[in-house]
Amino acid sequence: MQRAAWMTLVVVVSSLFVRAEVAHADVREYTGELELFGGVLFTDDALLDGEGAVYGLRVGYNASDRWGFQAALGLHEDDGFSGKTPFDYEAWNLDLSAVYHVNPEDTAVFTVFGGVGASFIDVDPSAFEDDTFTAHFGLAGKFAVSEHAYLRLDARARWLEDSDHVDLETTFALGFRWGN
Repeated sequence: MQRAAWMTLVVVVSSLFVRAEVAHADVREYTGELELFGGVLFTDDALLDGEGAVYGLRVGYNASDRWGFQAALGLHEDDGFSGKTPFDYEAWNLDLSAVYHVNPEDTAVFTVFGGVGASFIDVDPSAFEDDTFTAHFGLAGKFAVSEHAYLRLDARARWLEDSDHVDLETTFALGFRWGN
């Protein structure tokens, strides 16, 4: 069963790269983008398990072929322990980013992005809540699967205000492009 799952994954990923040779992921000015993403957020916060699921939505606008803006809203869920007491951790992360497309005319487009945001944290059963300012920086690659759809691999580091730890968020997204 496990071998069949791996073989299916290899065939699907391989076919995406073959299709990417035909399609163009090129970035064009005055286009919008919508992405659904999922992945893992790694944290060095001692109270959390160290990694938890993250998923959400990104919306972007390309003001030129090189420069764009993006807003991302993601939910990070994790478990942790305070002493011997388990708790559920939930953080909604809002990121506002400036995006630079390194090679906008190519089949595989690489981007550098960064910006500011906020994290809205809720911990149960303690009813602890915290809203904090964040800053982030990241790298991504977009790979075309059709004229209007692409896959995106993303990694971003996020710093939380008044905290000495950095979170690393890695995601895989399915994106859709429209306009121009």
